Amino acid sequence: MNESNLKPSFQAVVLAGGKGSRMRDVTEKIPKALVPIGNVPLIYFPLKSLERVGFQEAIVVVLKSQKEIIDTAITNTDLKLCVKFFAIEDEDDLGTAESLRLLKDRIDMDILVVSCDLITDLSFHKLADMHRAKNSSLTIMLAKSLSVGEILPPGGRINRKIENQFIALDNSQRLIYMATESDLEDEIRIRHRIIKNYPCINMHSSLMDSHVYLISKSTYDLMFEDTNIIDLREYIPLIVKKQFAKEDKVEKNENESETDDHLIDEMSSFRHQSTSINLPRCFGYFYDGLCFRVNNIMAYCEANRRSTTFLEKFKGIPTVNISPSISLQPKSTVNSDCLIGEKVTIGAKCGIKKSIIGMNTEIGDYCKVTNCIIMNKVKLRKGITIQNCIICENATLEEKCELKDCIVGADQIIHGMAKLSGEAVRGVMNTGFDLD
Repeated sequence: MNESNLKPSFQAVVLAGGKGSRMRDVTEKIPKALVPIGNVPLIYFPLKSLERVGFQEAIVVVLKSQKEIIDTAITNTDLKLCVKFFAIEDEDDLGTAESLRLLKDRIDMDILVVSCDLITDLSFHKLADMHRAKNSSLTIMLAKSLSVGEILPPGGRINRKIENQFIALDNSQRLIYMATESDLEDEIRIRHRIIKNYPCINMHSSLMDSHVYLISKSTYDLMFEDTNIIDLREYIPLIVKKQFAKEDKVEKNENESETDDHLIDEMSSFRHQSTSINLPRCFGYFYDGLCFRVNNIMAYCEANRRSTTFLEKFKGIPTVNISPSISLQPKSTVNSDCLIGEKVTIGAKCGIKKSIIGMNTEIGDYCKVTNCIIMNKVKLRKGITIQNCIICENATLEEKCELKDCIVGADQIIHGMAKLSGEAVRGVMNTGFDLD
């Protein structure tokens, strides 16, 4: 497929109105869309993926309070596609399905919906090829779930358990079943008549819904038939299940749960469809390459750790790991596995290993930094030792602090000689440290 063929067939929508509640320690004072991955704002990656396949514009859904700062950040990148913002009120606290409904007057064809926290090198042409070839109503990008590494993410309170998704596909990649672990009771139930019609079903518990959806215009329109559905997390499994509805009301086995079926029956647009040809067709496209959903601290750390391996793919030019504009004092070493931003100053006799350091950061003499993510405009005073930490923008660590496995929030000051391990430090700015 030529790149010029994708853009006229779909409208691109990037969902960036989330508040990053599962990574609040780093999103308290910065939009989730702008948390840095390899010193690049997170939203850059899905927008660049759209640009690479020929999109010249994208609708980006943001909170009204964050529109200006996100716009500025995007302007300061090499992105060329036109971003058309759709701002929603912060206090409305809308779900993803609710946000998409608000775009009704802007949507006039099939849509490609992408989350702002996606990092993938998949060419969306491949997803579109399947969507067209299968005459699909809904095509979902699936990927392997993030494997949990041996290194404990910083912050102490991190839940290392990743909630499983149960996804069933037949040999043609038809989506037969989708559910998250929290939505299930004691067992997975698939009707006998579905198994009879699809005898070769592969059930997966190690795949994730990457939150990339190709949605036909008619399937998008169905969202308006049941405004009780708040999130795509609810809507997608209902569409998958509705594929197998009969023209007449299906008799339910007395042992089957009726909750989801009741919700589906409430979708009036489906009730009026009289033939199976009008029922939706859902497919999953599995991609085994680079795919992150940066929606928690564990994924955030892992994406940064691997960022030097994929930044070049997105920027299209060789990655300069250490900016030539840094100031490096005598007898200091910066390992080649680091990523150092512009105008960073590093004092004498420092050791920097396996770390990412944002621009305009100041590092004093005799500092040891290992496996850390340090955002822009951070100040590390003399004699500091930090390991496996996230230090957010404008934070200050006073002399001879020792931190291990910690997160220091934006604008925080850690007083001299502090020794912290496994803590999340955030709260009111410039009040010392608030341990939670």
